[in-house]
Amino acid sequence: MIHEIKISHLFFDDVQNGVKKFELRKDDRNYQVGDKLLLSEVKDGVLTGRKNQVTVVYKLSNYVGLEAGYCILGLK
Repeated sequence: MIHEIKISHLFFDDVQNGVKKFELRKDDRNYQVGDKLLLSEVKDGVLTGRKNQVTVVYKLSNYVGLEAGYCILGLK
Protein backbone atom coordinates (compact mmCIF):
# COMPACT_ATOMS: atom_id res chain seq x y z
CA MET A 1 0.00 0.00 0.00
CA ILE A 2 1.25 3.50 -0.82
CA HIS A 3 0.06 6.35 1.42
CA GLU A 4 0.35 9.85 -0.03
CA ILE A 5 0.88 12.24 2.89
CA LYS A 6 2.16 15.75 3.49
CA ILE A 7 5.24 16.61 5.54
CA SER A 8 6.46 19.99 6.76
CA HIS A 9 9.47 21.54 5.05
CA LEU A 10 11.05 21.59 8.51
CA PHE A 11 11.44 17.79 8.39
CA PHE A 12 11.54 16.95 4.68
CA ASP A 13 15.32 17.19 4.16
CA ASP A 14 16.08 15.23 7.34
CA VAL A 15 13.82 12.37 6.22
CA GLN A 16 15.25 12.47 2.69
CA ASN A 17 18.83 12.42 4.03
CA GLY A 18 18.09 9.56 6.44
CA VAL A 19 18.68 11.64 9.57
CA LYS A 20 15.03 11.49 10.73
CA LYS A 21 14.07 7.82 10.59
CA PHE A 22 10.64 8.04 12.17
CA GLU A 23 7.31 9.74 11.68
CA LEU A 24 4.64 10.47 14.31
CA ARG A 25 1.23 10.17 12.68
CA LYS A 26 -2.44 9.87 13.49
CA ASP A 27 -3.15 6.20 12.87
CA ASP A 28 -6.12 6.82 10.59
CA ARG A 29 -4.83 4.99 7.49
CA ASN A 30 -4.14 1.51 8.91
CA TYR A 31 -0.39 1.89 8.39
CA GLN A 32 1.45 -1.44 8.26
CA VAL A 33 5.08 -2.55 8.10
CA GLY A 34 6.02 -2.77 4.42
CA ASP A 35 3.78 0.12 3.36
CA LYS A 36 5.28 3.00 1.38
CA LEU A 37 4.85 6.66 2.32
CA LEU A 38 4.95 9.13 -0.55
CA LEU A 39 5.86 12.32 1.31
CA SER A 40 4.99 15.66 -0.29
CA GLU A 41 6.75 18.69 1.16
CA VAL A 42 4.57 21.57 2.38
CA LYS A 43 5.83 25.08 3.16
CA ASP A 44 3.55 27.89 4.33
CA GLY A 45 0.52 25.72 3.52
CA VAL A 46 1.58 25.20 -0.11
CA LEU A 47 2.96 22.05 -1.74
CA THR A 48 6.51 22.71 -2.97
CA GLY A 49 6.56 19.90 -5.55
CA ARG A 50 9.31 17.98 -3.77
CA LYS A 51 8.46 14.35 -2.97
CA ASN A 52 10.21 11.45 -1.30
CA GLN A 53 9.15 7.83 -0.94
CA VAL A 54 10.11 5.82 2.15
CA THR A 55 9.20 2.38 3.50
CA VAL A 56 7.62 1.69 6.89
CA VAL A 57 9.92 -0.79 8.68
CA TYR A 58 8.40 -0.56 12.18
CA LYS A 59 5.14 0.57 13.78
CA LEU A 60 4.65 1.48 17.44
CA SER A 61 1.09 2.03 18.68
CA ASN A 62 -0.96 1.50 21.83
CA TYR A 63 2.03 2.30 24.02
CA VAL A 64 2.23 4.15 27.34
CA GLY A 65 2.94 7.83 26.68
CA LEU A 66 1.69 7.68 23.10
CA GLU A 67 -1.68 9.38 22.69
CA ALA A 68 -4.52 7.04 21.72
CA GLY A 69 -5.07 6.95 17.97
CA TYR A 70 -1.45 7.87 17.10
CA CYS A 71 1.52 5.80 16.02
CA ILE A 72 5.24 6.16 15.43
CA LEU A 73 6.45 4.75 12.12
CA GLY A 74 10.05 3.66 11.64
CA LEU A 75 11.25 4.67 8.16
CA LYS A 76 13.86 3.43 5.72
